[in-house]
Amino acid sequence: MKYYRHHKFKVGDEVICTLEPYPNGTAKHKVVGLDTYKGNNYIKLQGLPQSHSFDESIFKLYSELDFVYQKSKILPETPTEDMWGGTSRQLVKYMQMKDRYCPASLKKHFDRFIGDIPEWLNEEVQDWTSEHAFATADLGVFIYKAMYHEYKE
Repeated sequence: MKYYRHHKFKVGDEVICTLEPYPNGTAKHKVVGLDTYKGNNYIKLQGLPQSHSFDESIFKLYSELDFVYQKSKILPETPTEDMWGGTSRQLVKYMQMKDRYCPASLKKHFDRFIGDIPEWLNEEVQDWTSEHAFATADLGVFIYKAMYHEYKE
């Protein structure tokens, strides 16, 4: 593999254009050349005219986008009973019962009313003993993630 100092890609990387619809009909392209012209980085792609270079800023590594796509779901516009009736509902109740939201009080709420803490929430909360308040948007994100993970297709 050949590396160029200022490029975010290297020869051999598989990339996808972010301006194309993903994943429908979007092809991944192999980088076969790198070039710099007037301070901009360009890449040459396999199977496309070698005389034409593409601005690398509109491309991402295919492996990164593929990972994002594999972890996504299409959710209904109106939440299902599974989505709003489980952990997300308990999180709202937690917000109604407490005036200070922190990992320690959320853990107590889980222990008393819910049970096991979901893996996705363990990834979000690093220290369950902390009494430092959550950031303003954290609980909204927790509710969204609870609904996302409880959706049954």
